[in-house]
Amino acid sequence: MRFRRPLVAVRSSRLRLALAVGAGAVVLAACGVPVSAPKPIDHDQVPFALLSPTPPTTTSTTSPSKALVPVSIWLIAANQEPVRVARAVPVPATLQAVIEALVGGPSAQDVAAGYSTALPSSLRVLSATTSTSAGQSVAVVDFGSGFGLISGSEQVQAVSQVVFTVATYESLTTGVLFEIDGAPIPVPLASGAVVPGPVYAYQFVPAGVGTTTTTTTTPPTVP
Repeated sequence: MRFRRPLVAVRSSRLRLALAVGAGAVVLAACGVPVSAPKPIDHDQVPFALLSPTPPTTTSTTSPSKALVPVSIWLIAANQEPVRVARAVPVPATLQAVIEALVGGPSAQDVAAGYSTALPSSLRVLSATTSTSAGQSVAVVDFGSGFGLISGSEQVQAVSQVVFTVATYESLTTGVLFEIDGAPIPVPLASGAVVPGPVYAYQFVPAGVGTTTTTTTTPPTVP
């Protein structure tokens, strides 16, 4: 005779199994584990990067270097005469950029040739602009306070370097006004006179003294 489990016991066992399965599903869901069957993802919902057969590559770009144009600045030769040397500044080669190149001083090659400068490399160029009024061209060069610390014969040399550089950039008839922190200042000439300006290239070429140039361009002299 076969023994049959009571119906109540069978139902009780099924109930406990159902509760255990349900509790397991709750735990899995709480842990973030999906309990539903996997479903296919539509093609248009797949992230683009996952559709690519090869991993994406990263590329780096570098900004193109600015074009440079040749300009001229004036230094002091070993014989204390002005000497013209070449420099290169970024386009559009403004007057301020040229004056900043002048303040940059002599290169190693210039030093080897015996060239020097009366302008300290720490000097700030606040602005350098040119305007024309009544047919007269005048450049206004505004330096920081360091320009006022230049003294003696070096002051004349510093002024002449700026004036010759402006004359080569603009024209021999362009006058130069000097400022320190926006305030106009008088400057010395080669003759020793101190004038408010504008000053011109010919005022820094004493009689019988020429200028040295590293190019074939005529030095800045005005009859």
